Amino acid sequence: MLSFSRDCDEEIQTSLELAFEELDDGEARLRILLTPFMDSLTVSENGKERPSKRRKTGSGAETVDNQKLYDHYLATLTGAPRDLAAGGLLGLHNSIVEHYRAMDDGQRRSLLGTFGRIPCAGSRCLDTSKVDFGLWGDYPCRICDEPQKKGQRDPETYWNGHTETKDENWKDVIAALLVITELEEFQKSRKPRIMMALTIKRVFNHISDAGYLDLANCSLGQWCLAMLSRSCRELRIAAG
Repeated sequence: MLSFSRDCDEEIQTSLELAFEELDDGEARLRILLTPFMDSLTVSENGKERPSKRRKTGSGAETVDNQKLYDHYLATLTGAPRDLAAGGLLGLHNSIVEHYRAMDDGQRRSLLGTFGRIPCAGSRCLDTSKVDFGLWGDYPCRICDEPQKKGQRDPETYWNGHTETKDENWKDVIAALLVITELEEFQKSRKPRIMMALTIKRVFNHISDAGYLDLANCSLGQWCLAMLSRSCRELRIAAG
């Protein structure tokens, strides 16, 4: 029997509730879904704590790093092959509309999950050394998924100021997310809205541009504030 530590905060518990609803193939699926939260969880069987699984390495296995994950997320969002997706996300706010409408509920949540992970890869904050979750697994982010110490952050942990990324894909991601929030299909949904709230937090965790973080001028921030008054408890927690 699986049990979890009571140290999880409400946001993690909300994400866990979504994860459990997706389970269909046992513990292996559970381990994949809970990747970002392994530092906050104690997974045990029959009351005994299990050690986290280490990444397998081998001479024939393809290694994973933040750049490869970043390119993979670009390809996922644009629908283009990895070698062509490197051109960026310019115009994504236009193409995402039909792309989103053609998806079912689960695919929409998966898409929003990708939106929430590309900022982590773009700022080179995904830890690919801890756990083996497959080539494109949901590796934990050292900013979004780990406790943070108070004080000034390293500028390199921000997507918009990273010296390696040097692109403005972060602006295209924000524009695309805003377009999705305006779609009727999205506004009538429950789980995608919860996922959107969690995704917006992850994006803003890696943005330092004051203009985009100003709630008075930030439409996504205003959307999150509006969700705080909704009847769905999980949505209020995710948006808080």
